[in-house]
Amino acid sequence: MCSAITSKQQETSAPTVPPKPPKGLVRIGFYEVESTIGKGNHTLVKLARHRITKTEVAIKIVDKTRLDDENLAKVYREIEVLKRLSHPHIIRLYQV
Repeated sequence: MCSAITSKQQETSAPTVPPKPPKGLVRIGFYEVESTIGKGNHTLVKLARHRITKTEVAIKIVDKTRLDDENLAKVYREIEVLKRLSHPHIIRLYQV
């Protein structure tokens, strides 16, 4: 349905502004957030999909304002470890 609407818009005139996301849709960068799949004391994990490739991903959102120095260091250490890992059974870090 959306592609038909987009095609029709392109036939009549080029849009001057990007189309607005559907009401209630949250975007983080190139990702459209679908639902919450987990949460911790200082984090939320969201299920999202890349807008172009449609790749399904998990986005971990860390509330850094609620972390003390020790826990913030743990978050940064986790990021560094994930950057170095490459294994089919371990999650892949795409972006920070």
